[in-house]
Amino acid sequence: MGDRPAAPPILDDAVTRTVYSTDNSVYQIEPAGVVLPETVEQVAIVLRENAAGARRPVVARGGGTGTNGQSLTDGIVVDVKRELNRIVEIDPVARTARSEEHTSELQSQFRISYAVF
Repeated sequence: MGDRPAAPPILDDAVTRTVYSTDNSVYQIEPAGVVLPETVEQVAIVLRENAAGARRPVVARGGGTGTNGQSLTDGIVVDVKRELNRIVEIDPVARTARSEEHTSELQSQFRISYAVF
């Protein structure tokens, strides 16, 4: 058997659900659970397992700074800010960069004033 990445656990305790029930907006929606994936592969596993099973809404969440409740759901929140923050590739000739979901340091590290991803 091959080494397949393990699915990250779904955190469904009251404290975690309460923390992720708000963002920078006036809205509050308590999710059914929160997932803290460490790899892109784990995000894919969460999506596949959800599609094959409960089929709950799945929402990606970065810093929770949205002002219109974009990261709030009664389904599953996938928190990408903790681990999915690596810069994958920088091409100075083409002036492009490719990063994982939550790379807020891209601008400060490379003094990029504007980047299209």
